[in-house]
Amino acid sequence: MQKLLKREKSGVSDFDADVARTIVKNKRYKEETENDQFDDEPGGPKTSKKSRKRQLSHENSLRKQAIKDYHKQNEKEKSCYYCFSNKKIPKHLIMSLGNTTYLMLPPKPLCEGHAWIVPLLHHTGGMVSMEEDVWEEVEKFMKCLTKMNYKQKKGTVFFETVVHLKSEPHSIIECVPLSEAEAANGPIYFKKAILEEGSHWAQHAKLIDTTGKGIRKSIPPHQFPYFYVQFGMTQGMAHIIEKEHKFKSSFGLEVLAGITDNDSYFTEGRQSRSKLDEIESTKSFLKNWMPFDWTTELDGGEI
Repeated sequence: MQKLLKREKSGVSDFDADVARTIVKNKRYKEETENDQFDDEPGGPKTSKKSRKRQLSHENSLRKQAIKDYHKQNEKEKSCYYCFSNKKIPKHLIMSLGNTTYLMLPPKPLCEGHAWIVPLLHHTGGMVSMEEDVWEEVEKFMKCLTKMNYKQKKGTVFFETVVHLKSEPHSIIECVPLSEAEAANGPIYFKKAILEEGSHWAQHAKLIDTTGKGIRKSIPPHQFPYFYVQFGMTQGMAHIIEKEHKFKSSFGLEVLAGITDNDSYFTEGRQSRSKLDEIESTKSFLKNWMPFDWTTELDGGEI
């Protein structure tokens, strides 16, 4: 589907026709229509007129849905700050570009080395809802960032806030380096903060320990708003958010600001930086990142 989107945007194909052809080749579609063929003739290899009509109707339905989804995504991409195709995205802050994801420095970082892992297309629902190819790249970025920070004698905290699912916000994974001492205390600080604030977000939900199994095996996809934090590549915790209006989207950064004694971040630190300052930050980050950047192995290598 991503190939079709790229071809449509470059003007080299009739998207509607390509969608129809792609659907016919789709494995799930083939399985469904092959099963339909024998509804009226259990022992025969030929497709009955009734089942053929049903097959064409099903094909047309899938085609219309694919086109509808495409146009919906296209509209989202035009207005979403994080969609890679959006012309307003600050490309000078993008450090690495994968096939389905990219690594970017936030315009207003909490500290040096703060980064975002972002899906290229308008993905929603957080890590638990990612398609396998997107998740594989996210995990690669997480592993490589952990290794990079470890070499600098730092720990890494990853967190994501998944709320307002109906409005379909773009998924983002925040990646923040901490000193060894701060990283060691990270789980204690977050657990305390989540337990204290969690009662305001939800009436019945409890702290979910994701250690050893990860978030994708702890929360079902596309069902619940949640906050998730992971320390390195193993330990983590999550909490379901039932009362979204009582949850502060800045919760994760506020906890980290407390851990790093950087409370001024929410006054001075969140002010916009000059482009020159941003470029200097990218140079500093790339110096440490390049030896660990897995995307250099892809066709085209570095961005």
